[in-house]
Amino acid sequence: MRLLCLFLLVLVFAGMGLFAQHNGQTTDLTFLYWRWTGVPIWVPAAAAGGVVLFVGAIYVIAGGTTWRVRHRRLRRAAEELEAQNADLREQVQPDRLPAIQRWARERQVANVDEPGR
Repeated sequence: MRLLCLFLLVLVFAGMGLFAQHNGQTTDLTFLYWRWTGVPIWVPAAAAGGVVLFVGAIYVIAGGTTWRVRHRRLRRAAEELEAQNADLREQVQPDRLPAIQRWARERQVANVDEPGR
């Protein structure tokens, strides 16, 4: 997925370079109360693309960080619950095995007693 994103990013920058190469004229640019004259026409497009790229990168980084924090928190809680579960099993049933293990032991003993089987 990262390789695809990198490829698309290179493709966008190549397209921006091609646009800049074929559109060499200049324009006057006004933003709020600032005014620039003689700005190459590709600069506003590149600036808008850069802003979108920056906001997208911040969004992805924040999302990944949030996911990692949640994952660590849930993993820690799951480990604590598993430890509590093991402690409670030892307190309640110290000598008992689960039913399937008891059945397997009984069957193994029965097979040893009957060698012809």
